[in-house]
Amino acid sequence: MAGARAVSTFGLPSNFVVGLATAGHQVEGGNTHSDWWEFELLSDSGCCEPSGSAVEHFTRYAEDIALFATLGYSGYRFSVEWSRIEPHEGAFDPEMLEHYRKVAATCREHGLFPMVTLSHFSLPAWLWRRGGWTSKEAPAMFRRFVAKTTRALGDYAGAFCTLNEPNLPMNAFYDRNGERFAPVDGVEMPFPMCHAHLARDIQLEAHKAAVEAIREHSNVPVGMSLSLHELVPYEGCDAKVAEVRTECEDVFLEAARGDDFVGVQNYGRKLIGQNGLMKWDGPTDFLGYDHAPHALERCIRHAIEVSGAACYVTEHGTCFPDDAYRIKVIDEGMQNVADCLRDGLDVRGYFHWCAFDGFEWRLGYRLSFGIIGVDRETQVRSPKPSAIHLGKVASAVRSGR
Repeated sequence: MAGARAVSTFGLPSNFVVGLATAGHQVEGGNTHSDWWEFELLSDSGCCEPSGSAVEHFTRYAEDIALFATLGYSGYRFSVEWSRIEPHEGAFDPEMLEHYRKVAATCREHGLFPMVTLSHFSLPAWLWRRGGWTSKEAPAMFRRFVAKTTRALGDYAGAFCTLNEPNLPMNAFYDRNGERFAPVDGVEMPFPMCHAHLARDIQLEAHKAAVEAIREHSNVPVGMSLSLHELVPYEGCDAKVAEVRTECEDVFLEAARGDDFVGVQNYGRKLIGQNGLMKWDGPTDFLGYDHAPHALERCIRHAIEVSGAACYVTEHGTCFPDDAYRIKVIDEGMQNVADCLRDGLDVRGYFHWCAFDGFEWRLGYRLSFGIIGVDRETQVRSPKPSAIHLGKVASAVRSGR
């Protein structure tokens, strides 16, 4: 068509995965046995609203995956819900294991690479009541759950991500200065430093146990995803940046040595002062991230350097409501990845956050991270121009054009 915009592949190889990402509790709906479901309903939770039926992805996953394929994507990162699979301690639900097996199989049927996240923040309520990721029993319980799930999904999974952002408690300690957030990974905010370190150590133990369990039952690549940032020092605060990087990032990246990959999740830069996170003077999104065109590239390079592992970009996006800005963020991110590949770094895929406008934890449905809009009354899906744009890029990459 004359005058049509050419689609760039950014020089990415044809086996590079370009996909979308979700988290079960944020999109499935009706996750009644989870810690978050219970927490949302507390009068003092600070949540804007409960998750409710979300976007009904639990029942609509087949048509949603078909939509992703139609748009041109080659991958889908989704999470299984531990609280559905093991709603009561030691009682595993075979129907739920079969459900997630079907989700992964449906991805395969539509030519999508399934990356399966085994724990994306939410936990079974029974584990939360016992301390969540501060319970010394949690790693063994997680290992048992992972072994069951890995066997059930078999080789339908393309990759397993054990934990989503286990470094979030440490990030939150430095970022939020006492603001109550929610039961992130089973522990309420704010964290006393001892609790943040305890949650860190137990989650890293759980990750190690999960990697062992997966490798006993599968040859599928395994890693964990981390929330990483370009850290910018305020005047005279270089030592504080080094402290934050060590505590919030490098401890986890070092623990990823020996994994098949590390998942990089980035939304921009952080300005670090002597007391931790500072606000930018210029325009930022609702979560305080500024425009940072090279942040993703710098995070990828640092992650690979410290971990020695391959990399997937497991989350990257924006909650700015302007979809034209989202397209700009996507193109900058893809160019960041291409620049890393050009220099010989092993980057294997890019999963955009998020597939849908979904439940954003304490902030409810106020943010628009989705590349696909959803009318929550009718559940009608409406791909935004950004979804069509990135889908065309994904299709062009896969076809080698």
